[in-house]
Amino acid sequence: MVDRHTKFVWAVAALPLIAVVSFVYLFASPLPLTDEWSYTHALRLWHGFDLTSWEGMLAAFETYPTRHNEHLVVLPFVIYAPLMEQLNYDSRFVIYLTLASFAALAGLFRPLFKTNPWLWCLVCLILFCPSHYMEFLWAWQITLTWSVLLPICGFFLIDRSRAQTTSLHVSRDIVLGVLAISLGTLSSAGGFFGFPAALVGLRKLDHLNG
Repeated sequence: MVDRHTKFVWAVAALPLIAVVSFVYLFASPLPLTDEWSYTHALRLWHGFDLTSWEGMLAAFETYPTRHNEHLVVLPFVIYAPLMEQLNYDSRFVIYLTLASFAALAGLFRPLFKTNPWLWCLVCLILFCPSHYMEFLWAWQITLTWSVLLPICGFFLIDRSRAQTTSLHVSRDIVLGVLAISLGTLSSAGGFFGFPAALVGLRKLDHLNG
């Protein structure tokens, strides 16, 4: 049973999240903005292709928005493309998905502060403070958010491999961790920095095992 102190900590941690949800509801744009138009442009081109034929599927593949400036943006379009037409291009759905990704990031850090949950409240405050509100104004920010969230998921998986008792489970966690970092890199260029950070983690793992 959850004690009163734990409930109070969760309530305090939820306050900045509630503020962000209110901000998105009041101010987020339902229309595609700025860099997001590279996605909507690709979808407009796809309307001219017969996606039931090999030629049409090849043409769609050739116009798939894999890059935006120096960034690889392959992964977010996988979610964006099938949903946006169904949602009448209301970008707020993707914005709420960005917000959910921030919440997932906060959840990843929760087990690290079991002895002092108030530090976790501080993490929540940092993630959902007004300086981050810019990420919740238009849908394109999902690319940058996933380039942070997925590599951090990879770090947690690689770190978890230290506690595994069999080489199979160690290998599984490391492979999944590298895959998560790779997916982050396919969301935005910043995810690439997860690889050198992961190498440091693997070196640390080798040192501990040695």
